[in-house]
Amino acid sequence: MTDRAALGGIVLHDLVKSYADGDRPALDLPELTIPPGSFTVVVGPSGCGKSTALRLIAGLETPDAGHIAIDGADVTDLPPGRRDLSMVFQDFALYPHMTVAENVGFGLRIQARHDRRRGLTARITRTGRADAPAAASRAEIAESVRRACALVRLDGKEHRRPSQLSGGERQRVALARALVRGPSVLLLDEPLSALDAQLRHHARAELVRLHREFGCTAVLVTHDQLEALSMATHLVVLDGGRLSQAGSPQEVYSRPANTFVAGFLGSPAMNLQPVETIAEGSATTAGVGLRAPGLQARLAGPAEPLPAGPVSLGWRPADGVPEAAPAGGFGSAAGALTGT
Repeated sequence: MTDRAALGGIVLHDLVKSYADGDRPALDLPELTIPPGSFTVVVGPSGCGKSTALRLIAGLETPDAGHIAIDGADVTDLPPGRRDLSMVFQDFALYPHMTVAENVGFGLRIQARHDRRRGLTARITRTGRADAPAAASRAEIAESVRRACALVRLDGKEHRRPSQLSGGERQRVALARALVRGPSVLLLDEPLSALDAQLRHHARAELVRLHREFGCTAVLVTHDQLEALSMATHLVVLDGGRLSQAGSPQEVYSRPANTFVAGFLGSPAMNLQPVETIAEGSATTAGVGLRAPGLQARLAGPAEPLPAGPVSLGWRPADGVPEAAPAGGFGSAAGALTGT
C-alpha cells in the first residue's frame, strides 16, 4: 500500500463493502487511483456503488476490507473530520434558520470552539489566514466566509436565508460551505440532480470553474453520462459494484473496454452489431473481414487476432458514413467495404 499511496491523489486498494441484505458486495474495487488535482467523475447506473465509494472515501462508511489513501496518507481508520476533505450532498442540507454567511461559516465556528477548548492552533487555509496564532477569531472567520461567498458569486446575499434563494443559489451556498475550510479533497454526491435542465447546464460550468480556481482534487458522483463526459478530466465507470473502465473521457468514449461501457456512454449509444469473422488473404495480409446481414466490412490489421465465430462490431453514430449499395448488393464480393 505504501508505494501506491506515494502517488498522491486518492488510492483505493482491495476495497470491499457489503451490506447485510445484499447477495454480493455493493462495492468491490481491487485497484482505483484518482489522480491528484483532477476533476474525477464517477458514473454508472443506479445501484452500481457510486455513492458507496464516495461515502467510503469520506469516512461515512467503514470498508469490510481494503485501504484508502489520500495524498499519500492511509486514512482507512481515520474519522471523517481528520481526512482533510469536504462533501456536498444531494439535498444541500442547509440550516433554514441561518443566513447564507452563517451556513457557510458554521463549520469554522464549531472548529474554532473546539480549538479554544483544546488549546489548539487554528488552521484556516486557502480561503483564509494560515498559521493563525490561536483559535480563529470572529473577524478571521468572517473574512474566510466573505472570500468563499465571493468565490461562488454570492456577493451581497450573505444575509439572506435559504428560503429566499433559488435552487442554484442554495447549491452554491453548499459549495461555499465545503470550500471555506480549504480541503485537499472535495466530494460531490449528485449536487446538480435537483436543478432544472437550464440551471444544471450553468452549474456544470461553475463547478469546472471553481475546480480550476481552487485546485483541489474533486470527485463527482452522477448517473448522468452527459454530465460526466462534459465535466471530467478523469472518468470512472462502475457497474454492479465493480470497475468497468477508468481513464480520460476521450479514451473511455472512443475505446470502451466492454459492451457495457459502449452502450452506457454516449447519446445515442454506440452501435453494437453481431458479426461473423471471415479469413481474408494470406497470413501476411493485414485485415480481417466481418460479415452480417446487410453489412460487409474489413478491419485493417487489428492489434490482436479476432476469435473465430460471432463477435460484436461497435461504432459511434458520428463515425458512420452513409453510402449507396453497390450494384452487386452487399451480399456479393463487389459489396465488400474497405473502411477501418
